[in-house]
Amino acid sequence: MLQTRYSYNAQGKLSTVVQPDGSRIELGWNRLGQLIEEKGANGGVTRWRYDERGRQIVRRDPRGAITRYEWDAADRLQAVNLPGGGIRRFEYNAYGKVTAEWDELGRETRYEYHPGLHLVSRRINPDGSELKYRYDNAKLFLSEVENEHGEQHRIHYFPNGLVARETGFDGRTTAYRYDLNGHLSEKVEFGKQETELVTRYERDPMGRLFKKTLPDGREIQFSYDQYGQLTQVDDGTWPLTFEYDAAGNLLAEHQGWASSYFKHDDMGRLAHWQLPDGNQLAYHYLNGELSGIDLNGAELTRHQMVGGLEMRRSQGALTQQYEYDEQGRLTALRLQRGKQVARERRYGYDRTGNLQQINDNVQGEQHYRYDPLDRLLEVRGELTERFLHDPAGNLLSQTLGGQFEGARTQGNRLLLSGDRHFEYDEFGRLAIERRGKGQSLVTRYHYDCQHQLVRAELPDGTTANYDYDTFGRRIRKTVSGAKGEQVTEFLWQANNLIAESSYQLGDDKRRTDEQYRSFIYEPGSFKPLVQLEGEGTNAEVFHYQLDHLGTPLALTRDNGATAWQVRYRAYGNVRREDIA
Repeated sequence: MLQTRYSYNAQGKLSTVVQPDGSRIELGWNRLGQLIEEKGANGGVTRWRYDERGRQIVRRDPRGAITRYEWDAADRLQAVNLPGGGIRRFEYNAYGKVTAEWDELGRETRYEYHPGLHLVSRRINPDGSELKYRYDNAKLFLSEVENEHGEQHRIHYFPNGLVARETGFDGRTTAYRYDLNGHLSEKVEFGKQETELVTRYERDPMGRLFKKTLPDGREIQFSYDQYGQLTQVDDGTWPLTFEYDAAGNLLAEHQGWASSYFKHDDMGRLAHWQLPDGNQLAYHYLNGELSGIDLNGAELTRHQMVGGLEMRRSQGALTQQYEYDEQGRLTALRLQRGKQVARERRYGYDRTGNLQQINDNVQGEQHYRYDPLDRLLEVRGELTERFLHDPAGNLLSQTLGGQFEGARTQGNRLLLSGDRHFEYDEFGRLAIERRGKGQSLVTRYHYDCQHQLVRAELPDGTTANYDYDTFGRRIRKTVSGAKGEQVTEFLWQANNLIAESSYQLGDDKRRTDEQYRSFIYEPGSFKPLVQLEGEGTNAEVFHYQLDHLGTPLALTRDNGATAWQVRYRAYGNVRREDIA
């Protein structure tokens, strides 16, 4: 039997937690019953200090970074002094409502309130743009938001406070109905051509969804075990099944033709994972943090963690070392093969935390500039990019150093950008994109009743069809063109893509050029660690090298050689790929 043990001090305050794996969390209190110290299972210590009125004035995190808090005589927070020297300040009215705040660069955001209601009526941004808020007369629920464009989003309520109907900035209206327990039972989406999409929800006596009826009449069935855990989802095409252990940890997941199997340690952490192609992953932890992953019994990656931050990583013949600033932001990474530095990147931030500079020994320097609302205006480096936004923050245009081309938005939708014209259907979905000379290059998009893209028709006659599972995850892509049909099937674990299988489909429906690859991530994140090229134990291992956001910069082999590397534009579009 797994046990967690708790100990208390003479004041009755929790002092020690001993977890099932033997790791300890220790808490320290002062004589006033205020928490002054917490020592985590990984050895990191967080400390707090208070003033004579019991207000927190200092916090020191496990890395030694100190945050200080200042208060006025009415116990209102006046300033936060952040690690690194940044200061955020606040101003209040006589009723204790924030009327102004200044960020680390001194930029001011102001708030105005409805007379007598103490509800925000207007927010004035540092650039002078405004957001306006209005409320109903019955229960003072938010009834309208007016954006910086002067467009309104309106909300109507039932007497019990549940949302009855809302109309968005683009003019589309959605209505809702509920059962007597307040659970959503029907959603009606109104198209601008008077088409209605009605989705119905049925629940069991415990309030759990057991049937969802889509606007096209299809039904999705949900099943649960005696503990309320979802065990099966059946949409008639791609069934999903889940199995659990006695502690409620996921043991197995079956989707379509593939299955994954899991084991967890005493702390509920993932300890073993059998991938759909049979490859075996083992996860190791030290002081409560990931220390390594093995593939089929052999070392795959090793990780050195300190205070929740990764300081060192080993991937085949390569090691990475990381450095951070006082606020835990990555400032440097160094990729080495032995003593030889293969790549080094350094990051600089402004006082509000925006990325200001990247210095890369492979790609050179990049400098970033922002407007008063922290929207990216310019990137200067090997390539210079400039960006234009509308008052509501929508990206209107981007250019490679030249003049901005014409752009126009309406209802938070882009209508025109350069030579590209966009048309939308009655539900606000992009339906047609026209570009080129005389807008002769036309791409058309088609959607299902859940607003999922199901078909794209390209100017050269190529078509792409898409299928999804119940959770909206894409499970199949079929591209048809001059070279025949290319089919790619996708497998998932939660919202992480874990495998894709692709093949060419001939006129005789025989499969050729079959390929399979798997993806392994840092636990609990979307940051990829490893790509396995091929199926089963013969798959070749490629390691991901990531930037500060977790975006792949390169794939390297076990011997440290670079197999693929990429350069991006500012918003993630690939501008150059190099494949070895």
